Amino acid sequence: MVSINKSTVVQNIWKNFYDRLKDSVTSVTLSDSSVQIIQFYSAAFPDRPNETKSDYPILIVNSPDIEWEDFTFTKKWLIGTITIDIFTTKAESADLFIDAIINSIETYRDNFRDLGLMNVNLDSTSKDEFFRGKIKVHMKSCTFSFRYIFTKTNTY
Repeated sequence: MVSINKSTVVQNIWKNFYDRLKDSVTSVTLSDSSVQIIQFYSAAFPDRPNETKSDYPILIVNSPDIEWEDFTFTKKWLIGTITIDIFTTKAESADLFIDAIINSIETYRDNFRDLGLMNVNLDSTSKDEFFRGKIKVHMKSCTFSFRYIFTKTNTY
């Protein structure tokens, strides 16, 4: 896990979620006993010509959205959300992967807390389907919220 500080907060929060999921969410087994293995982890959906079904599943850890609020006279709350997307060619694997993602974040909440990320909680999930050429893609997303306390910069 990468320590978090206010000068690199967005990239360090993203890296911690990304590393956690890359290490713990690698494959799922479908009801027909076939195994789907993640082919690509990224911060954005890849733009590839000539896509094939073998290019999926794709796990995307989006950059976190953050805002700051005063917490005390000398500290601020960083309030943020991070959305994780899974793109697959089978609806069943999208559900299985989203369960694995949620379980991984929940299981490692103590590790996030040790880095200063508090109140890591699942806010919502969503789903969608679309076509990329002749490939039907199933997308599931989950959004987690979190808080981080840091010391304000003195300007006096």
